[in-house]
Amino acid sequence: MVPACSVSALRRFPGGGGSRRDTAAQDRVIAATLELLAEVGYADLSIEAIAARAGVGKPTIYRWWNNKAHLAYDASCSTAAQVVVSDSGDFTTDLRRFVQRVADFLWREEVTAALRGMLADPHVNHVVQQERMDPARRHLRAIVAAGVKAGEVHPDVNTDALFDLAVGAITLRALGPPEPGRSRRRTTKDILAMLLRATRP
Repeated sequence: MVPACSVSALRRFPGGGGSRRDTAAQDRVIAATLELLAEVGYADLSIEAIAARAGVGKPTIYRWWNNKAHLAYDASCSTAAQVVVSDSGDFTTDLRRFVQRVADFLWREEVTAALRGMLADPHVNHVVQQERMDPARRHLRAIVAAGVKAGEVHPDVNTDALFDLAVGAITLRALGPPEPGRSRRRTTKDILAMLLRATRP
C-alpha cells in the first residue's frame, strides 16, 4: 500500500522556519515520537515529552513541524518504507498481497496510535490521501484490470468500492478494541475471501 517515504516535513508540514535542519536531532525527535506513541498513544502525546526525550527544545520542534499531528505522520511514515514487490499476474495472489500490505501498514503499533489524530487534521488528512491512499487505489485498479483481462474478475467490478471495503474494514479493525479469540491474521483472510467472492465472474 505505502510507497517509499522519506521524512520531508519542511516540504509538507513547514513550521516556523529560521533553522537549517539538524539531521541527528531530527532522527532523535522521530525516534522519541515513535516510542511515545507506542507508550502513551496519540491523545497523551505531547510536544513537551517528545522534546525532553529527544534532548531538544520545543522551539526546535516547532521550527520543523506545525503540530503533533504533522510530526506523528512524519514519524510513522519514516518507518513504513515499502519494499516494492512486482505483481505476479495472478489475481488471487496479488489481491492477497495488497490486502496484507494494507494491514501491515495500518496495524503498525505507531500508525494505529497516531491514526485518529492524523485523520482529524485536515492538512495531514490531505497528505495521507495524496501519499498513501491515492497510490494504493491506483495499484488496486491495476490489479483488478489485469484480473479482468485474464478472465478472473467480473468486468463490472467497481474498483473504488472494492478499495473502500478492504481499507475501511482494516482501518476499523485497527481503531477498534481487540476481539477476543480473533487474530488479525484471521481478519485478513476473511476480508480477502469476501473480496474474492465479490469479484468473481
